[in-house]
Amino acid sequence: MRTESIKVSQIVVGDRFRKEYKNLKDFAESIKKFGLIHNIVVREADEGMYNLLAGGRRLKTITEELGWESVTANIYGKDEEINEVKGREIELEENLQRENLTWPEECQLKAEIVRLKQEIYGKKSRGPSSGISTADVAAMLGESRQNMSLDLQLADALNLIPDLANAKNKAEARRMLLTIGKQLVREDAAKEIDSMIAVTGIDIMKKQLAESYIVGDAFENMKTLPDRCIDFLDVDTPYGIDLKGVKKLDNRVANINLTEYNEIDATEFPEFLDKLFKECFRILKDDGWMLVWFGPEPWFETVYTAIVNAGFLCKRIPIIWNKLGQPGQTNSPSIYLANNYEFAFYARKSDLSKIQKSGRSNVFSYKKVDLSEKVHPTTKPIELMMELIEVFMIPSPSKIVLVPFAGSGNTILAASNLGVSASGTDLNSSYRDAFLYNIMNQEFRKYKSYKE
Repeated sequence: MRTESIKVSQIVVGDRFRKEYKNLKDFAESIKKFGLIHNIVVREADEGMYNLLAGGRRLKTITEELGWESVTANIYGKDEEINEVKGREIELEENLQRENLTWPEECQLKAEIVRLKQEIYGKKSRGPSSGISTADVAAMLGESRQNMSLDLQLADALNLIPDLANAKNKAEARRMLLTIGKQLVREDAAKEIDSMIAVTGIDIMKKQLAESYIVGDAFENMKTLPDRCIDFLDVDTPYGIDLKGVKKLDNRVANINLTEYNEIDATEFPEFLDKLFKECFRILKDDGWMLVWFGPEPWFETVYTAIVNAGFLCKRIPIIWNKLGQPGQTNSPSIYLANNYEFAFYARKSDLSKIQKSGRSNVFSYKKVDLSEKVHPTTKPIELMMELIEVFMIPSPSKIVLVPFAGSGNTILAASNLGVSASGTDLNSSYRDAFLYNIMNQEFRKYKSYKE
């Protein structure tokens, strides 16, 4: 290797794994002040040209920000053994030691080095043999075998699921990949159940339960129902509170797909509530109850007023679901305490409606559903919903529960555990897939949210 000045017009950059170069203006100011501390690295090519091996950010800065026409470079001769894999190793080392690669760039570059080395030396098989294994490459790069394996998994996944690149870091990408894997399992299970339903090769009771979750619009479904036909309504409306922002923590940990959550715009929420509760009042029996989950900030009074205006009898003292000492959530911990509860108004159709567990406190203490098991951002535990149903009605096969916004379907499963007929609707088919998966992977009418 020799060092000399060459024209930047003679340098061929070629295909680089780093696609993003940041802070070029700041870097240019540093070069003006201190000079180019590290030379770029090139290799001689044909006809007086050079292939870039290391220094893409430096080259981009001096050409685009500083306008240099020449630069001092460390030059490998044409005859020196710098094959493609060696060039990639130099590029990786260069970027790991200086400005960090983005995590997708790093993973894909490592995968490329493994591919090239195995292409040259062969892939090592089990037992004593020649060739290169991923563990060998990990050792060469100073990586642990486990970390190298995980990075290669992400590199493969990025080819199949480009959206993974939107993850902030590798840890988040791995969680996303795990969640996607679970979703695929649920989708396969749902397809199997649907095919079994089609040929009636499934227990009749499970078949009826599976068919109780309808993918569709809640209002369109309610229009088909006669007056005074429902005993209990569990209404968990799209909250109109920017749930995608509120649930950031859940989304980071569980990677719930909030893009599929059909939230009502805040400007349309009051009108939506008026329309909803009028229809709920029509279909509820005279001795029935309605439960309405809501975001108290800023909708407490709006939701209450819409319930009363529809004709229901209701007080401003709601049910409180205390999430039993688990970490709460706040996006502004310096000014707000973390919330660890949810509110629900309970409203009756008339004075004929009676609480079945008279004297019961309005505070219900139940743990949250484990984040790894959540499929919907407002999932309620089955155990909680079972008690709420029993508080407001005596369970029997003749009773009917309706869940206009079914979400995870846990209220339907809770009703099933109690021997009560229930049905629900949701626009999102992936939530139904998770519901069907629970039906087939737990004992009938012994459905649980809490794993033993």
